[in-house]
Amino acid sequence: MKLLIENAKQIVTCSTYGRRFNSGKHQSRIGLAENSSIYIENGLIKWIGKKLPSTVKKSSLQKIDARNKIVFPGFIDSHTHLVFAGDRANEYAMRMEGKTYEEIAGAGGGIVNTVSAVRKTSKAKLKALAKDRIWSSISFGVTTIEAKSGLKAALRQRPNLIIVGEIRGAEGAIAFQAMQTGHACMSTFHAASVSKLIQRV
Repeated sequence: MKLLIENAKQIVTCSTYGRRFNSGKHQSRIGLAENSSIYIENGLIKWIGKKLPSTVKKSSLQKIDARNKIVFPGFIDSHTHLVFAGDRANEYAMRMEGKTYEEIAGAGGGIVNTVSAVRKTSKAKLKALAKDRIWSSISFGVTTIEAKSGLKAALRQRPNLIIVGEIRGAEGAIAFQAMQTGHACMSTFHAASVSKLIQRV
């Protein structure tokens, strides 16, 4: 497929300008292109600029008008605690006041706070909370989420997190499609036999 995203007000390219990757002060350089377009061919970005190369026939392209819009890469959230209950937002204010982790824990904060909340929350509620967080992330441009739930602690103390983390039916089909298209996944499949496993897949 050939696609042209045209007339974008701004395009964030995340260019490294020849470096292997951006770090330190270079992270502030986002490779901003203004009033530009993007040409994509078979899923690969071939060109970004203001005037389409003469070798590309505009009449044969699928077009998206991005006028007055910003185009930027999807964010990959590589460390997300997705399944939990309660919150620790007040601890941020305490840290800003100079409180130590020990003082916060002494006031009832820290990880114990949310562990306690998880134990008091039903599996249905935990799943609903996780789904809400996923949709909220998507609305902010997150395209990939690597969810973590403290596996060691979950096995020992919080089996609800493991149960809620399971997916079935349509959700499972979506996750399997993601794996097939190259997204990194660690997964387990439960089946009575190899033939049953193949049927499920």
